[in-house]
Amino acid sequence: MKRIMTVALAAGAGLLLGGCRWQQASVTRTDLLTYPHQSGSGLNVEVANGSIDVTRGGEAVSIEAKIRAVTQARLDATQVVATRQSDGTLNIRINWPEGGRKGNEGCSLAIVMPDAGEIELETSNGALKVEGVGRDVTLHTSNGAISVAGVSGGVQARTSNGRVVVSDVPGAVLAESSNGAMELVGLGGSVRGSTSNGAVTVRLSEESAGPVDVHSSNGAVRVEVGAGFQGELDASTSNGGLRAEGFEGAKSVEIGKRWAKICFEGEGTSKIRTSNGSVTLLRRGAPG
Repeated sequence: MKRIMTVALAAGAGLLLGGCRWQQASVTRTDLLTYPHQSGSGLNVEVANGSIDVTRGGEAVSIEAKIRAVTQARLDATQVVATRQSDGTLNIRINWPEGGRKGNEGCSLAIVMPDAGEIELETSNGALKVEGVGRDVTLHTSNGAISVAGVSGGVQARTSNGRVVVSDVPGAVLAESSNGAMELVGLGGSVRGSTSNGAVTVRLSEESAGPVDVHSSNGAVRVEVGAGFQGELDASTSNGGLRAEGFEGAKSVEIGKRWAKICFEGEGTSKIRTSNGSVTLLRRGAPG
């Protein structure tokens, strides 16, 4: 393991807030680590107060860990630990010294690996990103954006506060944000998305049959489907206009000022809802 860029700035400095001593995590270290790769194995990563970035590349598993601590002694005692489970899954955790992580301490990880099976990432405060690697991906952050692109399975992405972007995914997608916009594009499977505050864009691949179930409490919703879309499309807005284009070849089309019900061959029901915003529905490759 190689450690670089150790910086000590006002180690142990603190502020008195409400009678409690708050220490700034002003001492940092960057670790560069390499672990043998096991093809097709899973990845399970958990940090606190930091981002996680996973991308494809290399022949081994490379990790860049940026650690922040309140004192040099605590920084020196903090370790990045990677272990493999019996099924081959690589677990990555941060071992903090006695007493556990202090409130302002944290660690961000950038991981590069040739391939992966299932990927699970979790952080309490930071962005999550997976690009070009992994099969089924599960991501959770309490405060931060989520970005997923080019995985080979499905995606579950949850954040309490942040934008969610998912692209070029063939499997089912579940996306949830309490406060943030969503862009879910190039999707081949079913889609479920909800946000309390933000616009939602969904673009299915040409062959995807859906269904789509998306909701925003405060934001415009745009859904674009291809020629392979099936079932019933039920859309409405409580406060905003509705526009639908390209559905001339559907079995039945009913469109009102703030609602639409469009039926195609096949089964499944898609529901599009927003409490405050416009709804746009588009179909590509429509016959005639």
